[in-house]
Amino acid sequence: MSKVKEFEKSIEGVKFTPAQQKIVNKLLKGYEIEVVNKHHMSGGQMMWKNPNSNNLEHAGKVYTSFFNVFYQIKKQKGIVIPTNLFLN
Repeated sequence: MSKVKEFEKSIEGVKFTPAQQKIVNKLLKGYEIEVVNKHHMSGGQMMWKNPNSNNLEHAGKVYTSFFNVFYQIKKQKGIVIPTNLFLN
């Protein structure tokens, strides 16, 4: 099963905040988070990687919402989805 299909199945019935829902929508479209400039003191910058190209799009401040999506799945359904499936 593809990771998007697995993710889609795992979120059935899970309620998300609007900020979390934006992340969910991107993940369902096949986007992934790419961390660039990991050598910086901040730990790097999160960028969206488009599934249909090598282009990276600025992800803004998605750090908390991204990880809270997976927390909500665990909290509401008891399923642990590894964040590294969508985080490079």
